Order: sequence, then C-alpha cells, then structure tokens
Amino acid sequence: MGKWKIAQGNNGPHTHKDEYQFALDFVVEDDGKTYQGSGQQLEDYFCYGQWVIAPGDGIVVALENNVPDNRIGEVNALQNWGNTIVIKHTESLYAQLCHLLAGSSLVRVVDLVYRGQVLARVGNSGRAPEHLLHFQVQPYPAFGSKPMPYPFARYKKIIGEKEELRFYDIPEESDVVENVYPSINTAFSFKPGMEFTIKINEEVFPIRV
Repeated sequence: MGKWKIAQGNNGPHTHKDEYQFALDFVVEDDGKTYQGSGQQLEDYFCYGQWVIAPGDGIVVALENNVPDNRIGEVNALQNWGNTIVIKHTESLYAQLCHLLAGSSLVRVVDLVYRGQVLARVGNSGRAPEHLLHFQVQPYPAFGSKPMPYPFARYKKIIGEKEELRFYDIPEESDVVENVYPSINTAFSFKPGMEFTIKINEEVFPIRV
C-alpha cells in the first residue's frame, strides 16, 4: 500500500548476489530519508508497522511469527529471514516475504489468501540492515530457497510528478513504485464488443475490441 522505493534490486550490491540475486527490498522514503527524527527508535522508520499484503492468491505453507525486532544498528544472523510468510501460488511457484513484525501475522499455515489481503506488518527482524520488506519468488516452500526471476503483472513506477504503468516487468534498484488499484485495473479491463476512442496529439482513433 502506498509508494515504496526499491532499496536493493536484483543483483544488488549487498545481499542479492549470485544464487540469491533475484530478490527485492522495499523501504518507504520521505525527502530522501527512510526515517524521521534521530532514527534511533524503531518507530522513527517510515516503513515500520506498515501493512504487508499478499502478492497473489494462494495458500500459506510456512510461517515464522515470533522473532523479536532487532535494536537499531543490530542484525540477527542466527535467524536470517526473521519473521516470514511463504505463500504457495501454484506448483513450483512460491512467494516469500521477510523481516516482518513479531506477532503481527494475521494468517496461519494452511490459510487461503487472496491478492491484496493484509497479511502482517513490516518489522525489523532477522538479518536486515534496517527496516524493510524483503520479497522473492522461489520454486520451493522452504525459508531461504534460492529465488528466481519473476515479473510483476502490473505496477506503477513513479518518476517525479509522473507515473508509468508497467506490465510484466521487474522494478530496478532506486525505482519508486506503487500498487495498481482497482480503478486502474477496471480501466484497462477490455471485453469483447467494447467500443472506445484513443486521442493522440489531437487525432482521435476509434477502437472496437
């Protein structure tokens, strides 16, 4: 929900390397900063406590909900992924969401979930340099399975005051992105028999689906 920045993209400079390169880290920024005030409190960070939603329909197959948040500047190398939810979408297609807030999960293993359903909140658990949401798609359900490249069906890329609608693409590091909300999905839902016009440089083109 809302606008998020890709803090580390595929083949990122920190932890998304080699066999683990196909992952994304999301943060929330305001005026180039990820926190307000001194940044010495968990609550100072803009993404701390933000809602995490399901990327697609599926079933929860693995979950960790009891890893405590790290103190500012510390990481938990023993429980690398922190609080995590793994969703099975179909055979050999799973999504893993990591570094969630302890005790915030609203789902359990074997729960069916739908795209856009609220799952938990962003925390600061596991091995993360600061508050962020780690997201990856993988062929197996186990925590930390090697990720694979997989595009988002659609999203908005924010460039200054402009927005670009992207289809079947993977955001790049430093991109600011936003979910495509139902009104836009409906606008681009074309059914056989529909008629409409497209206006390009004052020239009008009639279209029939």
